[in-house]
Amino acid sequence: MAETQRLEVDFNNDMLRILEREGEADLRSTRFRQMVERYGGVGAAHLLLKPDRELPPNTFGYLRQIGRLDLAMEFYVVMDKYRLLFTEQEREIAQWRLDKGD
Repeated sequence: MAETQRLEVDFNNDMLRILEREGEADLRSTRFRQMVERYGGVGAAHLLLKPDRELPPNTFGYLRQIGRLDLAMEFYVVMDKYRLLFTEQEREIAQWRLDKGD
C-alpha cells in the first residue's frame, strides 16, 4: 500500500473516531457522518475546507471553550502526519478555524 493510501486510511479512521467520541462533548454531527460515509474522511475534508464553505455556528468556539478541539476534523488536517493529503490553502483554512473560527 502506498504511503498516501495508508495516510488516507489513517485519516478516515481518525474521522470515524471523532464521530464515536463526539457524544463526550454533547455533539451529534449527522451531516459530517453522512459526508464521511459517502466521500471518506479525506473527501469530506476537501469539501469542508473550501474557502466559501459555511459551517454550523459556534462549533469551534464551543470546542475551544471545553478544550476539545481534538473533536474537530481541522485538528487532524493540520497535523504534520497528514500534510501530504491537503493543500497549503486547506491547511491554512483549518488552522484559522481552530484558532479563530466562530
